[in-house]
Amino acid sequence: MKKLLLIFCIIFLSLTGILKIQKFLQKQYFLSKLKGKYFIMIADEKIKDTDKRKNKIMSYDGKEKIGYANTEKIESILSYEDEKIFYYKEFGTSEREIVEYDLKNQKIINSFPFPNTDYSLKNMIKVDDNLYFTNYYYYEGSEIENKLYEYNLKTKNIRKILDYNGEGLPLITKEKIYYSKDSKIYIFDKNTKEIKYLCEGIKPFAYDNGYLYYMDTQNNLIKISEKNNQKEKLYTLESNVKIGGNPEKITDDLYLFIKLVPKFIKVEFDVDDTELELVDIKKNKKINLKDLYYRNKFFEKEQIEENILFTNSTFMFVDKK
Repeated sequence: MKKLLLIFCIIFLSLTGILKIQKFLQKQYFLSKLKGKYFIMIADEKIKDTDKRKNKIMSYDGKEKIGYANTEKIESILSYEDEKIFYYKEFGTSEREIVEYDLKNQKIINSFPFPNTDYSLKNMIKVDDNLYFTNYYYYEGSEIENKLYEYNLKTKNIRKILDYNGEGLPLITKEKIYYSKDSKIYIFDKNTKEIKYLCEGIKPFAYDNGYLYYMDTQNNLIKISEKNNQKEKLYTLESNVKIGGNPEKITDDLYLFIKLVPKFIKVEFDVDDTELELVDIKKNKKINLKDLYYRNKFFEKEQIEENILFTNSTFMFVDKK
């Protein structure tokens, strides 16, 4: 009996050791794939009095934290430019600011007010001298009706650009806007104001080297040539996986999906929890981002809330210069 117990313990410890080695190798594999990227995110301070809660912006080079900002009421990371970030913060609907922040030296470089609106703004990005925003951000489905607005930092003018379907923002480049409406993808030319139909699909999320990347209604990740409309299916998510917002293209092989995880107890106006899952579509390898960045009692050490509601405006991967 003792001999059998000893054999069982040896087998159990061996399997445990093998699993730990596999998990370690998996982490190292994905960290090597991300070596040319910085990861930036917003987190909530862990504090009982929510009225006094601050936000933290954290930046990572691989698994090492390299930047840090401790400020209040950050809603969106707008852009990353020359080791600086622009972010948007608000206190209700009456006090809004755009802040330029030196992430390396941890200091505010500049800030200026943003016009008041009757609603809270949850999604915003900066492209050149324009801010693009919408007032919806909750994960209510890819067919939710939405409106895109533009605010010019020089003229201080706000104008409505277009109507579209989807959570968060459409894909906005310097010259074009790619958006989905009625499960069809269109291209809006900023200069000519012309709108062109491209293909059936939802969630256009990246444009690279003449190809648009998007999802279809069957959870397929597809790229299409804007020049000749030639399509290629790159990857298929499991049919039971529900994603929120838009995927992120990190490299040609590596993509990030915001997975929605239903809460065990859900009250009115509550939203699903979120997980960030990295997928290598060539190797068919996956990893939860928590396994890369949130380890070794991370939440206790940093004093931040563990349940982070990730949206496309609260995190980003950026290229190292």
